Amino acid sequence: MDKQVYVFFFFKDPATTEIYKYWPTPSPHDALPQVTIGSLNPPRGGAILDLSQSGKKLGLALPAVHLNNDGDLQLEGGTKAEMEGTIVYNTNETLSGGKGLYVWTGQKWTAVSASTTTVTGTNGTYRIYTYPDGVGTWMIDNSKEGTPAATTYPGQSEGERGYYYTWGQAAGACPSGFHLPTTGEFDKLATYINSAVTADEKNHWFSGSANAGGYIPSTKTWSGWNTVGGWWCASSNQLYNQSLGKITGPLTYSDRYQAVRCVKDK
Repeated sequence: MDKQVYVFFFFKDPATTEIYKYWPTPSPHDALPQVTIGSLNPPRGGAILDLSQSGKKLGLALPAVHLNNDGDLQLEGGTKAEMEGTIVYNTNETLSGGKGLYVWTGQKWTAVSASTTTVTGTNGTYRIYTYPDGVGTWMIDNSKEGTPAATTYPGQSEGERGYYYTWGQAAGACPSGFHLPTTGEFDKLATYINSAVTADEKNHWFSGSANAGGYIPSTKTWSGWNTVGGWWCASSNQLYNQSLGKITGPLTYSDRYQAVRCVKDK
């Protein structure tokens, strides 16, 4: 009959912080080393390293490294292949993803995707997301700010996927600190989104209110709900469309009510 064997090592510093190391051995043939730091409790199942705050507000301080460029490993020892999966905190704000956490893929440093945050305007709170490579911080919900041409797509709840604007109204639809994107800014976003980015980054843009459709006043026609979306840019009567996971534009339309998504001021 197999028995579990536990080996304990205790270390205590002057502040009485205890480090607890724990090796359970499920069988004589299958040793599984696990470690708990900061607690006398055994590590949780499935965790090779279990860090505990022990009631204190503490964090994990990862190595801070000034990465010169994303293709240079820079770390001492180990080959590029061996170091795959290594995470550091980059202090070089000029790198493509700015300061923050980066993971080594075996070929390059890639910024760990940040979670979305929000910005609050007069008429609503909107999710925002910072894209790397100088693309900027964008609203990823359609705006309900300013004076719209329409607030409701027929058969849907008011403002369910934002409001609809003429091009002349669009510049007033951004919350404070944000502006209607230029064609250059939208081109950067489109290039990034249309390339092989992570599923999360595509989902940030295309989920939620993206497929809001639009309205053509001359024909009194609403269309595109659940299939397409479009957003005005700063150039006269120009917008960018999205369909099937791609952003295209700029396209020129003088006779449209479309959505607005804004980019953060630099």
